[in-house]
Amino acid sequence: MSLQSRRNLLKRISLTWLGAAAHTPEFGMRNARANSNESTSFDFENVKKIAGLTAKHAYVPDPPLPKPIDHLTYDLYRMIAFRHEKALWTKEDLPFRTELHHRGFVHTDKVELKIVDCGRVVEVPFDSNLFQYRGPLADLQVPHDAGYAGLRFLCVLPERENFQEFVSFLGASYFRAIPSHEVYGTSARGIAVNIALPQPEEFPKFRTLWFEKPQPDAKSMRMWALLDGPSVAGAYEFVITPGLHETALAVKAHLYFRTAVAKLGLGPLTSMWMWDENTKPADDHRGQVHDADGLLIHAASGEWLWRPLRNPKAVNVASYRFGGVKGFGLLQRERRLEIYNDKEALYHRRPGVWIEPDQDWGPGAVELLELPSDSETNDNVAAYWTPEKQPQAGDELAVSYRIDFGGRDPRDQVGVRVLRTSISRPSADVVDVELEWIGGRLSKLASDVRIEPVVSTSVGKITNLTCAAGTGAARIVRFQLHIQEGAAAELRVFLRHGSDAISETWSYLC
Repeated sequence: MSLQSRRNLLKRISLTWLGAAAHTPEFGMRNARANSNESTSFDFENVKKIAGLTAKHAYVPDPPLPKPIDHLTYDLYRMIAFRHEKALWTKEDLPFRTELHHRGFVHTDKVELKIVDCGRVVEVPFDSNLFQYRGPLADLQVPHDAGYAGLRFLCVLPERENFQEFVSFLGASYFRAIPSHEVYGTSARGIAVNIALPQPEEFPKFRTLWFEKPQPDAKSMRMWALLDGPSVAGAYEFVITPGLHETALAVKAHLYFRTAVAKLGLGPLTSMWMWDENTKPADDHRGQVHDADGLLIHAASGEWLWRPLRNPKAVNVASYRFGGVKGFGLLQRERRLEIYNDKEALYHRRPGVWIEPDQDWGPGAVELLELPSDSETNDNVAAYWTPEKQPQAGDELAVSYRIDFGGRDPRDQVGVRVLRTSISRPSADVVDVELEWIGGRLSKLASDVRIEPVVSTSVGKITNLTCAAGTGAARIVRFQLHIQEGAAAELRVFLRHGSDAISETWSYLC
């Protein structure tokens, strides 16, 4: 299963649901059955024990979907909808509710769902009465053991009036979240195994999800997950806190490796990038089409690096090696509707996703994988941290980190940054580059204060370098790269005021 197929595999099935549910759910604690094999004081340690035992046995793939839900197309699968009035905890006046995803289409994995209530674990049995089967599926005879594909949590987000979905776990170990005024875009996942290699990538899956019944004053949802794949099993804990500008997930993971892994990806993200103003097709009215416009990295050394995304002509893997990393993510910096001109897809409201380790992950690299794509329904971009030392059979690895889904740059990114990258090629051996820099110290300096752009290239020659005042406090850097046709140049630019470097480093493969 290629990365490029992920967008087709993870179509935006779960839309943001508005409108509060009103009736008592027909499932939950009353109809759930206790699992006597699990502790009555359930926590992350229980999941670690289960994952450790799972890793001692050979991986067993899921059986195929049962009939008649094994034939559902994308359009037919969309005819299945959860009945919002049956959301868990609807009439208990709790701050969170839970809805469930039906299996079908490409969501073939059966995910066990279990509630943790005051430390006691109860299983949520499959119930077809929780769903609407519409149109041609009105008479569908659903097997009693069809099972669930995942779940989503709902709450009343800040500045909103009704319960709405703010996080969804659906497909392998994929999940995504939104703050108050955003719509779904870039996704995260639990782990990446053997990604961007000349061999099949593995997609470990969350086999079991335990989610905690919230208290009346709860600000967060807590969930645990059992990960399972051919090479690795793992225990995960998620503490999910919805918010106005960011929805944050505090993640703890403990991984147990059945086999050696050629390339491990920590904090993996997946997104879509089709075009911007530089590559816009002539027959489309939209100026830009993407879920994220760049990769941002905060190295342990303190350097910030910004790499605009591309839709390449061939598979491209860029590796940025560091002694350690403070954070990285795929961000959507351009937030103006008129730039995208798309009131349906709302690309200007897609959240950026930022990964911030809680501890030192050691030396390694942030890798950026870009795949050629001809459709915005394909995820063709991935970013992840790969450690210098790869795990071997029998190894264990514990990591913890925070994931922010939000519409702003990271909290500690206070320097000058690049908002817009413009690339054109007036001739075969000349590339025109224009960069718009905003924020940081520029907002406090007069427009006539000299700012020096520092430009370097791996090959070719830089000419006609200028730095001029732009709109507001922005500065526009322009230059030309002279390069032999067919050659590739790694460009880097940062801004200096006096002897001080005041900006992130812009990096681009031309």
